[in-house]
Amino acid sequence: MSQAALDRQTSRTTGIATTEKEAFTTFDALLNDKTVRDTSSRFFDLIHFKYGEALMTAGECERAAKEFMASADAPAAQQGLATMAHLYAARALDLAGKRNDAMTQYRAVLARPNVYDAHDQAQAGLKEVYKKKLS
Repeated sequence: MSQAALDRQTSRTTGIATTEKEAFTTFDALLNDKTVRDTSSRFFDLIHFKYGEALMTAGECERAAKEFMASADAPAAQQGLATMAHLYAARALDLAGKRNDAMTQYRAVLARPNVYDAHDQAQAGLKEVYKKKLS
């Protein structure tokens, strides 16, 4: 996925769709393929989170938000990762124009343990719509 992000930043669109499709297929296999699923189930929180990041990079914000929320809700999800997953879900929802849903996710961050200044970032998100920073 990072190759697609690099190509996007340098305005090279050839190959982006192929690279993204390959990445999404890999994530889908990790989450849905029976043989892979059995061995990867203890990492579902991280797999969903990374899938959400890939989707967000590709501009698929609504799908990304769903993956971030699945990360937070995964069985045995790490508490810190779950907090960050709610924060990223909120940002993705803001970028998708779903402000009310984003506000719900920002509030969920504040109800969880504070990791990596997530509470400060959630407070900022409650005050102002998140806008993707250009690199």
